[in-house]
Amino acid sequence: MTYRAQFQGKLTALGASNGASVTRGQLIAKVTWTDERGRPTTGGTDVAITAPANGTVVIFVAPNSQFLKGEPLFRLDPDESSKGAPTGGDVRPTLERAIAAAMQNNWQYAGQLCKEVLDAHPTDPSIEFIALKYRALALGFVGYQAGDRRLLDEALIEGRRALTAFPRTSEPKRNVAGAYAAIGNAIGFMIANDLLRSDEWRTLFPEGYAALKKAVELDPDDSQARKHLGIMGAAIPVAKMNGAKL
Repeated sequence: MTYRAQFQGKLTALGASNGASVTRGQLIAKVTWTDERGRPTTGGTDVAITAPANGTVVIFVAPNSQFLKGEPLFRLDPDESSKGAPTGGDVRPTLERAIAAAMQNNWQYAGQLCKEVLDAHPTDPSIEFIALKYRALALGFVGYQAGDRRLLDEALIEGRRALTAFPRTSEPKRNVAGAYAAIGNAIGFMIANDLLRSDEWRTLFPEGYAALKKAVELDPDDSQARKHLGIMGAAIPVAKMNGAKL
């Protein structure tokens, strides 16, 4: 599984050596995203990239080196124990594969794996929350690409379920940002695809805009949430014309 840069930037530090075994959540590298002139776009704040699953990491870039958008940064070879469909309570390996797929923007596969986890009815609230969050994100991106309102509605529902599930977990508060982003994305994608009915602007737009603001507040390093918040912000005049109150 090869991970490519979402933007151009600079590798500022490595948290794992080439060929090292890493566990889910372990720091692999810190990067600074830059613009076309090499200027930091995140106020000089480093962005941490962590391992989405257990495995062996192969690093493709050296510390302090520059890279371009789409350039491979590292490859993660998952542990063999992380393969296979969930059986009984053993759903964590499947969830780790789903997170790895999401990190590669393979949203179709990520959503499919998260559904497998949820269909197994996990008893661990954290696993349920994470699966709901990533399934909501996946449905949003897939629904946007397909222009499918049904998938976007399902993304919205799963995002709301993730928020409901979060208080039962011991996850760090920052981790719920993705659920808020999924809600905001789903509504933003409805607007982008002209799928929002005129009577829905007054209810759905404020929900989506507030959710993206919350996502950015909880995770300021989420550049995607910032971008989508900006896009939603540009639609505020239209939303107000349709009765939305912000």
